[in-house]
Amino acid sequence: MRLRFAVYIVVWLYIALAMLYALNTPRWQVPDEPAHYNYIRTIAEQAAFPVLQFGDYDQQYLDAIKARHFPADMSIDTIRYESHQPPLYYLLAAPLYKMSEHATTDSRLLALRLFSSLLGTLLLALVFRIAYEIFPTEPFIIIFATAFAAFVPQHLAMMGGVDNDALAEVVLAGIALGLLRILAAPHTNQPVTALPSEAAVPETNLDRRRWLVLGILMGIGFITKSTTYVSVGLLLVTFVLLWHETRHVISLPRRVFEAGMLSLLIGSPWFARDATTYGATDILGLARHNAVVAGQPQTLQLFPSYLAALPDFVQTLFRSFWGQFGWMGVILDSRIYVLLFAFSVFALLGLVPFFVQARLTRAQIRQLFLLLTWIAFVLLSTIAYSLDFYQAQGRYLFPALGAIAIVMAMGVRGWLAAGEVLLARAPTLGHSLPWVGLLTFGFAAIVLDLVCLYRFIVPQLVVR
Repeated sequence: MRLRFAVYIVVWLYIALAMLYALNTPRWQVPDEPAHYNYIRTIAEQAAFPVLQFGDYDQQYLDAIKARHFPADMSIDTIRYESHQPPLYYLLAAPLYKMSEHATTDSRLLALRLFSSLLGTLLLALVFRIAYEIFPTEPFIIIFATAFAAFVPQHLAMMGGVDNDALAEVVLAGIALGLLRILAAPHTNQPVTALPSEAAVPETNLDRRRWLVLGILMGIGFITKSTTYVSVGLLLVTFVLLWHETRHVISLPRRVFEAGMLSLLIGSPWFARDATTYGATDILGLARHNAVVAGQPQTLQLFPSYLAALPDFVQTLFRSFWGQFGWMGVILDSRIYVLLFAFSVFALLGLVPFFVQARLTRAQIRQLFLLLTWIAFVLLSTIAYSLDFYQAQGRYLFPALGAIAIVMAMGVRGWLAAGEVLLARAPTLGHSLPWVGLLTFGFAAIVLDLVCLYRFIVPQLVVR
């Protein structure tokens, strides 16, 4: 009950902060927001999917309208370069647009922003369940991870905008939870023919229902956003982790195949539509997108080599993970970044005492490996994107925010556990240390969120 109460507090604080960001962030000052808004508008007003065309991205016009902070006399109607995106988020948001079509643009925008913010509550619920799945006896890790995911300022800013990131993060976290549960479930080394029936082992990691649900979630991801496609890699990693112990059971490859085929069945209508619209070799619309946004800055145009770009890439990726707002134009005070860097190093170094003291089961080790793989795949996809267009944006790491939050929680828990050992002669003080740490982090994070909004975002992004 204490655990649930603490998480409920975190969720309600997130809702309050997300609403503040949605209400107070000047319109169109979330990256790509106008293009996502125009996608929703096309579905709501024309009952048709938009088609990405040349002219939907004009770098000069985009630079000009951003420089003037999106004044009323400059239209966003031609900013349509997200029209290649999979449709699910926009289909869900279109009824909200339709219901508010007679309202002002600001009112419609706010309704859509709040829709994205509420999707963020589902993400927090999933982060809670993922942390509980791995560490059911560690309330500190569960609450800290949920709070971390709730209070990262840049993530709050993105959740307070119109984009498909929130839904994609929810779907990917759901897929990860499904895979983690499969890894933790009991297994059998008996041949499948020796079993009375598949229903005789309904709770094993070969349970067909688990894999079918996983396939459905992956299919939903295919029609949500390409950032969820790392789930294919996570599925293969799970297969490898299980194959070592269930290699004699022919049901394992069958289950993986069934999940994969079900996901493709759900995604295939959209892939077919893209193939018809953009060409048989462009079933994701990405080739058309790259051609349309050709004016976007490219890495080797800005830097003489990838190695020369690395220091700026790492610094900008770190800063914009925590907070670099608007269209990357609002930078925080350097002292704030120093403090955030110190906290990040502190948490990561805490993984050493955590693993020294932790007594992990084999299932937990497999789950943590998948968690780290999740982070690695998302990071590699971000790096791969920047091999062409320069995209050092920390928000591209948010598809793995749940995993990042749990890793950070593990590191902080490692230091607190070491502190409890040092305070062994004062057990009351030692036992209260984790709760002091939670309250300190929560208070500091909320203050940071409010400072970012009212000290940086609002003053620097108002229309001049």
